[in-house]
Amino acid sequence: MRIRKLLPTIAVVVTLMIISAGSAQADSIVYSFTGTGAAINSPFVTKPAISVAFQLTVPNFINPPFPVGFPPNPLSFANFTCAQLDSSTNCSPNATAIIFSNQGTGPLTADLQFIASNSVTYVFLFPTGAFGATGNYSSGGGPNIGTLTITSAAVPESSSLVLLLAGISCCGVLGLRRRIQQ
Repeated sequence: MRIRKLLPTIAVVVTLMIISAGSAQADSIVYSFTGTGAAINSPFVTKPAISVAFQLTVPNFINPPFPVGFPPNPLSFANFTCAQLDSSTNCSPNATAIIFSNQGTGPLTADLQFIASNSVTYVFLFPTGAFGATGNYSSGGGPNIGTLTITSAAVPESSSLVLLLAGISCCGVLGLRRRIQQ
């Protein structure tokens, strides 16, 4: 008897949960990079070639604006440490390790700097606009060779999970109601 009196209240609560939850999804942007930093042979420094790689997942595209004025606006760079990356190979554990920026003029203005474990900064130049769109991009215009793959992945928001739980609860309430009526 008591459960029968609670059924309308439970139905109202479940309905409100369903209405408030929605079913939105957020996109995550995944940057996967693999490359080879060219060997450095100068009178001051000699470093062998080094393989570098990372994967980074962020909520939005990394597409800093072109720098305006001198010195460049600090917002024209996006900096990440090794700890912020999903995974990495030969990433320098000290301070900033990955820098995204849009620099210069011409077809290769998307500038990815990788500070490797040997303390050398390797610069990989990608096509203009590469950081702001999904796709596969190859570096060019320099001795460092790399490939950047940018993908978008849908991730369910917490409201979608609430909606799922509300649906399961509603099914449970309907089953309980049927048992009571029998």
